[in-house]
Amino acid sequence: MPQASVFGKALRDVRWQVFWYGLGLALLGALVAYIYPSYRDQLADFEIPEAFKALLGENADYASPEGYLTAEFFSWTPILLVIFAVMQGTNLIGGEESNGTIDILLAQPIRRRTLLIEKFAAYAIGSLGIAAFACAGWFGSIPFVDIDISLGVLLVATFNLVPVMLMFGALALYLSVALPARQQATGVAAAIAIATYMVNYLAALVDVLKPFRWLSPFHYANTTSALSSGIDWPKLGVLVLLIAIFVLLAVRAFERRDIGIRGSRGMLPALLRRSAGA
Repeated sequence: MPQASVFGKALRDVRWQVFWYGLGLALLGALVAYIYPSYRDQLADFEIPEAFKALLGENADYASPEGYLTAEFFSWTPILLVIFAVMQGTNLIGGEESNGTIDILLAQPIRRRTLLIEKFAAYAIGSLGIAAFACAGWFGSIPFVDIDISLGVLLVATFNLVPVMLMFGALALYLSVALPARQQATGVAAAIAIATYMVNYLAALVDVLKPFRWLSPFHYANTTSALSSGIDWPKLGVLVLLIAIFVLLAVRAFERRDIGIRGSRGMLPALLRRSAGA
């Protein structure tokens, strides 16, 4: 298999997930924008509970366009995207193993690190594709709705969702090559995502948890304040560093992993066992 085809095949494998995720977010964003004028006056008198203020962060003014869009789109969309990240991250290598194709893939003249990096690069392009699709929802709604918010600000905030996707995708990729089975990696990655999300959320409500907020990737994602304050570059730098660390750890673990033992469900071992049985 030519090396260039690894990246291309990985993109083809994820294209429909990217399309449907992106289309769903685009439709959701457009719907949220179109109904805003109908609720704007009622929202002006809306009393926001303290727990909801913690979820909205800086944009706790529900009546403002920034607060409304943060509450209805940017506050919880990261969870949906992290689900995608965990599933795709564990599938990059773990999926090949589960499908019984990892042995054939590694038999080709391609280094393991090259295989892993090209697959993660394809996942990164797919993540950007989801954000681009989501932006189509803003293009199809904001110019036609009476809402006082810049389309450019919305585009920046939407693409600001990508780094946290890449971080959890890199974490899931590392776990998929460090742990014996994809199911274990998916469970651990999902547990980390849920736990860190709750820590970041509860830290705004419970003083004793505030010192631990820096442990959560969602604290650095800055998804709930991007509309009002833009990109927080130092926090973005932390996420980029975490992405690099987990990808490097994944490369190291994958190069040391004995596929013949841990990947015993592969196609070639199964064929060999059948031949031996015959």
